[in-house]
Amino acid sequence: LTPFSFPLTSLCWLPVSPLIRLLAAMNEAEARCQRKIRKQARAHLTNAFHANPRTINSVTEKPNTQRVSTGELDEETCRMLQDANRLPAQKYPTPATSAQEVGWYHAPLLPTHPLFHKPKISCDVTRYATVYVAATSGQSPFTKTAH
Repeated sequence: LTPFSFPLTSLCWLPVSPLIRLLAAMNEAEARCQRKIRKQARAHLTNAFHANPRTINSVTEKPNTQRVSTGELDEETCRMLQDANRLPAQKYPTPATSAQEVGWYHAPLLPTHPLFHKPKISCDVTRYATVYVAATSGQSPFTKTAH
């Protein structure tokens, strides 16, 4: 037991000396430590992890990625999974929603004219960097090498 088992700060109507304030602060600090020790004793770490499929939040994949392992599935299931992973433009002949109308017909209306076709070209700095990266096996000059 501590000298004071009740919080002295609640006794505001009494004149408080510096010694009593110090004892009250020590009492409160000890109570905080005791609470922290009890909390740490209740918490225990386990190395076993079990996933509950009902509580797992899943993030949908991007539409252009395909991560289907077809090793253990039959042919019908594989075909259904591949059909499900196709893009909407590959599944349906026309857009199903108004949001799909944007970009649905993405083929150019006219062929590109050579007068207006400006392909990207490399400048001398880009060509030098390409040769440098190829010569150094992709290693930056700022990486530390083991001697």
